[in-house]
Formats: sequence, C-alpha cells, structure tokens
Amino acid sequence: STQKPKLLITGGTGVLGSALVEELDCLYDCIPLAKNSTPDNGVRVDLTDQNESNSILNKVYPDVIIHTAALTDVDGCEKNLKSAFQLNVQATRYIVDWILKQNKSIRLVYISTDSVYDDCESGCGEEGALPGNVYSLTKFWAEDLVNKVDGSLILRTNFYTAYGERGIVDWLTKSIEQNVTLTLFTDIKFSPLYLNQLTNIILKCLSTNIGGVFNLGASGG
Repeated sequence: STQKPKLLITGGTGVLGSALVEELDCLYDCIPLAKNSTPDNGVRVDLTDQNESNSILNKVYPDVIIHTAALTDVDGCEKNLKSAFQLNVQATRYIVDWILKQNKSIRLVYISTDSVYDDCESGCGEEGALPGNVYSLTKFWAEDLVNKVDGSLILRTNFYTAYGERGIVDWLTKSIEQNVTLTLFTDIKFSPLYLNQLTNIILKCLSTNIGGVFNLGASGG
C-alpha cells in the first residue's frame, strides 16, 4: 500500500489542532505537536526554542505542516508582549526558516485570524488588513513570514464549537448557568465558522494546490 504523506500539526492539543487530527488521520500520517502535554501519537515540543523546533522537523520531515499553534488570549498578548512575540512570530519564523533550507517543497498552511481587520465598516478584502492589538499584529507579522514559502496557504478565520467543547458557546452557557455578569460588545461584527465546517474546508484545500491569503467566514448577516 502507498505510504500516507506526513502531516505535522502544531497546536495539536488545541481545539482546532485536535479536530484536524481526527479529520485528516485517514488520509495523512498525522503527527500532532504540543507544548504543555504530549498529544496521542504526537510529540511534546517547545516551538519557541529553535533547536527543539529544528530537531523535531528534521526527525519527522513532514510533507505538509498545518501551523495552528498561537497565543490566542487577546488580553494575555497585551500583558505579555514577549510571550506573544515568541509564540506567534518566532515559532513561525523557525518553521519557515527550516522549510526554506530543505531540498523538497513542503506545504505550509497557516491558520491566521479575522482579527487582522480592526476596522471593516465597508467590508474586508484580503488587502485591507489593519491589526489593532498585539494579538492581531503578531499574527499578521507571522503571515508575512509564511508568505516566503512558495505555495503557502494563509487562512484568516474565526470558529466556534458546540456546547460541551472549549469555546465561546460553552463559556456563554456556563456563565449564564452560574449567573455570572458578562461584559460583552456591540461594536464588533464577525462571521465565525462552525469547527467542523472549518476542518472540512482545510481538508478540501489540502486536496488542491491552492495558495495565497483567504478570508474564511460564514455567509449571511
């Protein structure tokens, strides 16, 4: 039987990383990476350490990398610029630098964020990014690095999960159950995808040679 291509997934214990492993495992030899725990059939690694990053990349030598790992806590990024820079920019830089030194083409898919659009009154085209905080700025910076890899794919998106899974729906429901006062917002619009929709789109993207920067969102108002 033909050998399955090797797919490295960073952020392998995160909500999206875990879902991608589940979705793609039948087509790829999935190797999830995580920083704070060892994923099933994966490796615990600190991608902000260039030696550790290079070591695991050399060992696995993947055909495809889906880079989901990031410091996504917006407030946390504001409070700790160094951590935001190290995980969102430096870790990406090390992956990109490694790819550029290889003799074979390696597909890089980068999961970015719709937060790179701080002000979109007239709608957001891919050219209209304007980061407004540390989180979105570091993700946008990382996009710039990913662009150095031929054929790389950058997906700017936002997603939600079902009740009982980590995410905004679970947080809202539990907060209401516990009678917690919530401070929300009225001046932000976004069109998140359901997690399963996002993993399906990524699967379809991998079956093509599509590259570039794309906004992914739900349709409708």
